[in-house]
This record gives sequence, C-alpha cells and structure tokens, in this order.
Amino acid sequence: MVISGPPKVGKSFLLNGIVAACLVANQQNDRFFGIKSEPIQNILGVDTEQNRYKVKQNSIGIAKRMDIEHRDLDKRFSIASIMGFTVKERQEMLSDILAFPSELCIIDGITDFVTTVN
Repeated sequence: MVISGPPKVGKSFLLNGIVAACLVANQQNDRFFGIKSEPIQNILGVDTEQNRYKVKQNSIGIAKRMDIEHRDLDKRFSIASIMGFTVKERQEMLSDILAFPSELCIIDGITDFVTTVN
C-alpha cells in the first residue's frame, strides 16, 4: 500500500492510526478511522522525515490511541528515525532493519531512499 499526498495533510497521522488498528485487532471504531485488522503482533516502522523526539512523541500518541501504556507498545512496535542520513546510509540501515522479524513494516518517507525517479 502506498499513501501519498502533499506535505502536512496527515499521512503520518494516518499511518499511526493504521499501526494502532493493526495492534488492537478486531476492534473497529473511530479511534482507528474505522479500520479493522487481523491480529498483528510485531510491527517495524522506519521514519525518514522526523527526528527521534518527534518519532517518540508519535509512538506515545499511538499508545494513547490504543489506551495502553507506552512501554507495552514498545514490546510490539519498534520504530527507527533515520532522518539526516544520506540515501546510501538509509538504504543500508533499512536493509539491517528489515532483517528483524516482523509481520508488517511501515516506511514513512519512502522517496528518501531514492536519488532519482527515473
């Protein structure tokens, strides 16, 4: 799935809702945009656009949306901020991150892994 749109329209907010919906399986309600998911136990996230502090704040927001403690979320959702690295460094980091077992990987800022659209 690809979510695209201009800056500041809420793509990251939507992705956070998808993460929450996948971790709180089979509970369809407004907190998760009406999304209903099969149970997912382990999600990896990669964010190329936001610093570590902002990524941590977003993770705390996901936990609040799920009505759980943040430390409990950390057991099932891991996210890495790789903002500020070169494309080559990001590609190498992504390769390392994808080596970890997960049922779902969400990449926020996929275009930051390429140098050209051609």
